[in-house]
Amino acid sequence: MDRFWCEMARRGAQSYWEIFDFRSPDGLWSHKLSSTCHGWSDGIVPLLHKYALGVTFTKPGGREIKVRPHPGPLRQAEGVVPTIHGPVHMRWERSGKR
Repeated sequence: MDRFWCEMARRGAQSYWEIFDFRSPDGLWSHKLSSTCHGWSDGIVPLLHKYALGVTFTKPGGREIKVRPHPGPLRQAEGVVPTIHGPVHMRWERSGKR
């Protein structure tokens, strides 16, 4: 996540790029055949919902959820997970080892 999506943001991306080469000074693929606004590159979003925020659906449509963050090196996370029953607002913060 950090190597690609976060590095794109650090370089000023306001959308997810189709192809990103973090070794390149401008981040673009050397053949310049990539799009800097590409829907398929947003695969990170459901992963952030599931792992960083810890929200998983245990019943269809988000009628029931389980919250179990996997913080890894993160100190905090905040976001909104959409469901057909309304948004799930989630925020957590690390305190010591908890």
